[in-house]
Amino acid sequence: IRDLGTAFSVKSDASGAVSVAVTHGVVAMRDPMAGSAAPVELRAGDRGTLRAGTVAVARGTVTDDDVAWTRGQLAYRDASLAEVQADLRRWYGIELAVPDRVLAGRTLTASFHSDSASQVVRVIALAFGAEVVGATEAIIADEAMMAASDAWSRGSQSALQQHRDGTTLDAAGLSPWLVGMAKVLPLNSARASHRHWLAATREVQVRTATAFGLVVVADLYDRVLCLHAGRAWERMQLFGASRGLAMQPLNQPLERVDRERSLGVEPTAARRLAGFTGDPALKPTFAFRAGYALQPANPSPRRPVEWVLQRA
Repeated sequence: IRDLGTAFSVKSDASGAVSVAVTHGVVAMRDPMAGSAAPVELRAGDRGTLRAGTVAVARGTVTDDDVAWTRGQLAYRDASLAEVQADLRRWYGIELAVPDRVLAGRTLTASFHSDSASQVVRVIALAFGAEVVGATEAIIADEAMMAASDAWSRGSQSALQQHRDGTTLDAAGLSPWLVGMAKVLPLNSARASHRHWLAATREVQVRTATAFGLVVVADLYDRVLCLHAGRAWERMQLFGASRGLAMQPLNQPLERVDRERSLGVEPTAARRLAGFTGDPALKPTFAFRAGYALQPANPSPRRPVEWVLQRA
């Protein structure tokens, strides 16, 4: 790297690649083993990456995030975990182990300033939470999906007693005072209800989760496998409850998989979820969060046995 009167940032990752981001002026960059080969000229806004003897240039891609470290910050935009691993090693002296090659191929968009190592690692671990929030936003933007979802909302006591199913305020994971206010002063529109759902997903259900889990199957649309998956979830939830653990379904990403399939569009949601299993043959059919509850859960409706029992 030869400085031709400029300001630039140099970084390396665990693979040995060296990246130069130029913010002002000009930098000449070449492989030191390339002999008399002409250097590559990088100007303000350009990024050059030396990997395996080759300099790759991306013109006009440098942003303020590339020099955030000079202000005591770590900033990433679609950064590879290899890059994040190298930074954590330099800044905190810790090794971020990502043994699964599929997960290692995922990217991170986040910024950190004066955060502890444990806080940074927790944000990275919440990548699935970001999938849940993004899927919730996509569902809210889909009028047909929200109409179907709203049909399951039991906002009155009479509807609750009639159906004994669906979503209720008592079982929504809201604070007691918020549940009380919602019952006394119902939301005046479906749109307001959707905003509250998104806020609760982002600020409560994702942010407070200690762990996320997936139940996977080989065929999403094999009814027998889906039945077994449901039984597995029931057993996990009962076992967790016996140990003081709280669990809640977070199936928004799975609902988007079905929606994209029904529309015949690119299976974006399915591909994103595949990154969490590490095996394309295993398909998530149920997602949930788990942790220790800070407050008792309100009861949810239950159907009597005679409502669901079929006699031959």
